[in-house]
Amino acid sequence: MVNWKSFFIVSAILMLNVCITTVNIFGAEPEEVTKETATEGKVASSSTEEAVTEEREDGECTEGDCENGKGTKVFPDGTKYVGEFKGGRRSGQGSYMYSDGGNYTGEWSDNLRHGKGTDTFENGVIYEGEWAFAKRHGQGTLFMPDLGTYEGEWKEGKKNGQGTFTFEDGGKYEGEWADGMCNGQGTRTFANGNKYVGEWKDFAATGGWYYWTKEDKTWSYMDENWEWVHRDSKPRSSSH
Repeated sequence: MVNWKSFFIVSAILMLNVCITTVNIFGAEPEEVTKETATEGKVASSSTEEAVTEEREDGECTEGDCENGKGTKVFPDGTKYVGEFKGGRRSGQGSYMYSDGGNYTGEWSDNLRHGKGTDTFENGVIYEGEWAFAKRHGQGTLFMPDLGTYEGEWKEGKKNGQGTFTFEDGGKYEGEWADGMCNGQGTRTFANGNKYVGEWKDFAATGGWYYWTKEDKTWSYMDENWEWVHRDSKPRSSSH
Protein backbone atom coordinates (compact mmCIF):
# COMPACT_ATOMS: atom_id res chain seq x y z
CA MET A 1 0.00 0.00 0.00
CA VAL A 2 1.16 3.48 -0.78
CA ASN A 3 1.88 5.37 2.40
CA TRP A 4 1.30 9.08 1.89
CA LYS A 5 2.34 11.08 4.95
CA SER A 6 1.15 14.51 5.86
CA PHE A 7 3.25 17.45 4.83
CA PHE A 8 3.16 21.22 5.08
CA ILE A 9 3.92 23.91 2.56
CA VAL A 10 5.13 27.28 3.72
CA SER A 11 4.24 30.13 1.41
CA ALA A 12 6.27 33.31 1.85
CA ILE A 13 5.00 36.49 0.29
CA LEU A 14 7.22 39.55 0.43
CA MET A 15 5.38 42.84 0.40
CA LEU A 16 6.04 45.63 2.87
CA ASN A 17 6.60 42.99 5.52
CA VAL A 18 7.37 39.29 5.22
CA CYS A 19 4.24 37.18 5.69
CA ILE A 20 4.86 33.47 6.24
CA THR A 21 1.80 31.26 6.30
CA THR A 22 1.70 27.55 6.99
CA VAL A 23 -0.50 26.06 4.31
CA ASN A 24 -3.28 23.73 5.27
CA ILE A 25 -3.65 20.50 3.34
CA PHE A 26 -6.16 17.74 2.75
CA GLY A 27 -6.91 14.42 1.03
CA ALA A 28 -5.62 13.50 -2.40
CA GLU A 29 -5.81 10.31 -4.37
CA PRO A 30 -2.81 8.59 -6.07
CA GLU A 31 -2.82 8.42 -9.86
CA GLU A 32 -3.34 4.66 -9.76
CA VAL A 33 -5.52 3.25 -7.02
CA THR A 34 -7.87 0.34 -6.57
CA LYS A 35 -10.49 -0.36 -3.95
CA GLU A 36 -8.28 -3.05 -2.44
CA THR A 37 -5.07 -1.02 -2.24
CA ALA A 38 -6.39 2.49 -1.76
CA THR A 39 -4.68 4.71 0.74
CA GLU A 40 -4.66 8.40 0.02
CA GLY A 41 -2.60 11.19 1.46
CA LYS A 42 -2.95 14.92 1.25
CA VAL A 43 -2.53 17.55 -1.39
CA ALA A 44 -1.80 21.19 -0.83
CA SER A 45 -4.42 23.83 -0.45
CA SER A 46 -3.43 27.31 0.45
CA SER A 47 -4.27 30.68 1.84
CA THR A 48 -2.31 33.89 2.07
CA GLU A 49 -2.53 36.44 4.85
CA GLU A 50 -2.66 40.19 4.61
CA ALA A 51 0.71 41.87 5.12
CA VAL A 52 0.26 45.46 4.00
CA THR A 53 1.03 48.05 6.65
CA GLU A 54 -2.29 49.88 6.40
CA GLU A 55 -1.76 52.75 8.83
CA ARG A 56 1.43 54.23 7.41
CA GLU A 57 1.67 58.00 7.07
CA ASP A 58 5.35 58.42 6.19
CA GLY A 59 4.94 58.86 2.44
CA GLU A 60 5.58 61.91 0.28
CA CYS A 61 2.91 63.33 -2.00
CA THR A 62 4.65 63.60 -5.36
CA GLU A 63 1.68 64.43 -7.57
CA GLY A 64 -1.87 65.73 -7.31
CA ASP A 65 -3.97 66.30 -4.22
CA CYS A 66 -3.18 63.85 -1.41
CA GLU A 67 -5.55 65.54 1.02
CA ASN A 68 -8.94 65.59 -0.68
CA GLY A 69 -8.72 64.49 -4.27
CA LYS A 70 -6.59 62.28 -6.51
CA GLY A 71 -2.88 62.00 -5.99
CA THR A 72 0.27 59.91 -5.77
CA LYS A 73 2.08 59.15 -2.52
CA VAL A 74 5.48 57.41 -2.53
CA PHE A 75 6.87 55.68 0.57
CA PRO A 76 10.53 55.27 1.65
CA ASP A 77 10.59 51.52 0.91
CA GLY A 78 9.63 52.06 -2.73
CA THR A 79 5.94 51.28 -2.43
CA LYS A 80 3.45 53.70 -3.94
CA TYR A 81 -0.24 54.58 -3.75
CA VAL A 82 -2.05 56.19 -6.66
CA GLY A 83 -5.68 57.09 -6.18
CA GLU A 84 -8.23 58.99 -4.16
CA PHE A 85 -7.73 60.64 -0.77
CA LYS A 86 -10.09 62.00 1.84
CA GLY A 87 -8.78 63.92 4.81
CA GLY A 88 -5.25 62.90 3.86
CA ARG A 89 -6.10 59.20 4.03
CA ARG A 90 -6.59 56.62 1.30
CA SER A 91 -10.32 56.55 0.60
CA GLY A 92 -12.17 55.68 -2.60
CA GLN A 93 -10.60 53.99 -5.62
CA GLY A 94 -6.86 53.46 -5.65
CA SER A 95 -3.89 51.23 -6.42
CA TYR A 96 -1.11 50.32 -4.00
CA MET A 97 2.07 49.07 -5.70
CA TYR A 98 4.31 46.78 -3.64
CA SER A 99 8.08 47.03 -3.99
CA ASP A 100 8.30 43.43 -5.29
CA GLY A 101 5.97 44.07 -8.25
CA GLY A 102 2.63 43.04 -6.79
CA ASN A 103 -0.26 45.41 -6.24
CA TYR A 104 -3.71 45.94 -4.77
CA THR A 105 -6.26 47.77 -6.89
CA GLY A 106 -9.73 48.54 -5.64
CA GLU A 107 -11.70 50.32 -2.96
CA TRP A 108 -10.28 51.94 0.19
CA SER A 109 -11.71 53.48 3.33
CA ASP A 110 -9.72 55.33 5.98
CA ASN A 111 -6.39 53.86 4.77
CA LEU A 112 -7.80 50.30 4.73
CA ARG A 113 -8.71 47.99 1.87
CA HIS A 114 -12.48 48.01 2.17
CA GLY A 115 -15.07 47.11 -0.46
CA LYS A 116 -14.13 45.29 -3.65
CA GLY A 117 -10.59 44.87 -4.91
CA THR A 118 -7.91 42.65 -6.40
CA ASP A 119 -4.64 41.73 -4.66
CA THR A 120 -1.93 40.45 -7.00
CA PHE A 121 1.35 39.01 -5.67
CA GLU A 122 4.65 38.66 -7.50
CA ASN A 123 4.50 34.85 -7.23
CA GLY A 124 1.26 34.73 -9.24
CA VAL A 125 -1.20 34.42 -6.35
CA ILE A 126 -4.31 36.53 -6.97
CA TYR A 127 -7.25 37.34 -4.71
CA GLU A 128 -10.26 39.05 -6.25
CA GLY A 129 -13.30 39.86 -4.20
CA GLU A 130 -14.68 41.65 -1.19
CA TRP A 131 -12.81 43.22 1.73
CA ALA A 132 -13.75 44.57 5.15
CA PHE A 133 -11.28 46.61 7.21
CA ALA A 134 -8.22 45.21 5.36
CA LYS A 135 -9.33 41.57 5.56
CA ARG A 136 -10.90 39.30 2.95
CA HIS A 137 -14.54 39.25 3.91
CA GLY A 138 -17.59 38.26 1.87
CA GLN A 139 -17.38 36.61 -1.54
CA GLY A 140 -13.97 36.14 -3.12
CA THR A 141 -11.76 34.04 -5.38
CA LEU A 142 -8.18 33.05 -4.54
CA PHE A 143 -6.03 31.67 -7.39
CA MET A 144 -2.75 29.89 -6.58
CA PRO A 145 -0.48 28.72 -9.42
CA ASP A 146 0.24 24.96 -9.41
CA LEU A 147 -2.27 24.43 -6.58
CA GLY A 148 -5.74 25.51 -7.58
CA THR A 149 -8.50 28.03 -7.01
CA TYR A 150 -10.81 28.68 -4.08
CA GLU A 151 -14.11 30.41 -4.79
CA GLY A 152 -16.57 31.14 -2.03
CA GLU A 153 -17.17 32.86 1.27
CA TRP A 154 -14.61 34.55 3.53
CA LYS A 155 -14.82 35.89 7.06
CA GLU A 156 -12.19 38.12 8.66
CA GLY A 157 -9.44 36.98 6.31
CA LYS A 158 -10.18 33.24 6.33
CA LYS A 159 -12.29 30.85 4.29
CA ASN A 160 -15.60 30.49 6.14
CA GLY A 161 -18.98 29.32 4.92
CA GLN A 162 -19.67 27.65 1.59
CA GLY A 163 -16.83 27.34 -0.89
CA THR A 164 -15.28 25.30 -3.68
CA PHE A 165 -11.58 24.51 -4.08
CA THR A 166 -10.73 23.31 -7.60
CA PHE A 167 -7.38 21.55 -7.96
CA GLU A 168 -5.03 21.81 -10.93
CA ASP A 169 -5.71 18.15 -11.81
CA GLY A 170 -9.45 18.80 -12.15
CA GLY A 171 -10.46 17.40 -8.78
CA LYS A 172 -12.30 19.58 -6.31
CA TYR A 173 -13.76 20.00 -2.84
CA GLU A 174 -17.23 21.51 -2.49
CA GLY A 175 -18.75 22.21 0.88
CA GLU A 176 -18.40 23.90 4.22
CA TRP A 177 -15.36 25.77 5.54
CA ALA A 178 -14.51 27.17 8.96
CA ASP A 179 -11.38 28.93 10.19
CA GLY A 180 -9.76 28.55 6.76
CA MET A 181 -10.16 24.76 6.62
CA CYS A 182 -12.62 22.13 5.40
CA ASN A 183 -14.99 21.73 8.33
CA GLY A 184 -18.48 20.30 8.18
CA GLN A 185 -20.24 18.60 5.27
CA GLY A 186 -18.36 18.41 1.99
CA THR A 187 -17.71 16.46 -1.19
CA ARG A 188 -14.18 15.70 -2.43
CA THR A 189 -14.21 14.65 -6.09
CA PHE A 190 -10.98 13.15 -7.43
CA ALA A 191 -9.62 13.51 -10.95
CA ASN A 192 -10.40 9.85 -11.74
CA GLY A 193 -14.08 10.31 -10.89
CA ASN A 194 -14.08 8.73 -7.43
CA LYS A 195 -15.54 10.89 -4.69
CA TYR A 196 -16.00 11.11 -0.94
CA VAL A 197 -19.20 12.59 0.49
CA GLY A 198 -19.26 13.18 4.21
CA GLU A 199 -17.96 15.04 7.23
CA TRP A 200 -14.64 16.90 7.55
CA LYS A 201 -12.66 18.21 10.50
CA ASP A 202 -9.66 20.49 9.89
CA PHE A 203 -9.08 19.05 6.39
CA ALA A 204 -9.44 15.41 7.53
CA ALA A 205 -12.32 13.21 6.35
CA THR A 206 -14.00 11.93 9.52
CA GLY A 207 -16.71 9.70 8.11
CA GLY A 208 -18.75 9.39 4.94
CA TRP A 209 -19.44 7.41 1.80
CA TYR A 210 -16.61 6.90 -0.67
CA TYR A 211 -17.93 6.20 -4.17
CA TRP A 212 -15.69 4.03 -6.38
CA THR A 213 -18.43 3.79 -9.02
CA LYS A 214 -22.13 4.71 -8.96
CA GLU A 215 -22.94 1.27 -7.55
CA ASP A 216 -19.83 0.50 -5.49
CA LYS A 217 -19.16 2.45 -2.30
CA THR A 218 -17.49 2.07 1.10
CA TRP A 219 -17.78 3.84 4.45
CA SER A 220 -14.48 5.69 4.69
CA TYR A 221 -12.48 8.09 6.83
CA MET A 222 -8.89 9.21 7.46
CA ASP A 223 -6.95 7.79 10.40
CA GLU A 224 -4.45 9.63 12.60
CA ASN A 225 -1.75 9.17 9.93
CA TRP A 226 -3.92 10.77 7.26
CA GLU A 227 -4.40 7.42 5.53
CA TRP A 228 -7.78 6.39 4.19
CA VAL A 229 -9.65 3.56 5.92
CA HIS A 230 -12.38 1.84 3.88
CA ARG A 231 -15.12 -0.41 5.27
CA ASP A 232 -17.85 -2.37 3.54
CA SER A 233 -20.59 -0.77 5.62
CA LYS A 234 -21.24 2.09 8.02
CA PRO A 235 -20.48 1.10 11.64
CA ARG A 236 -23.59 1.05 13.83
CA SER A 237 -21.82 2.68 16.76
CA SER A 238 -18.56 4.45 16.04
CA SER A 239 -16.97 7.87 16.02
CA HIS A 240 -16.38 7.22 12.33
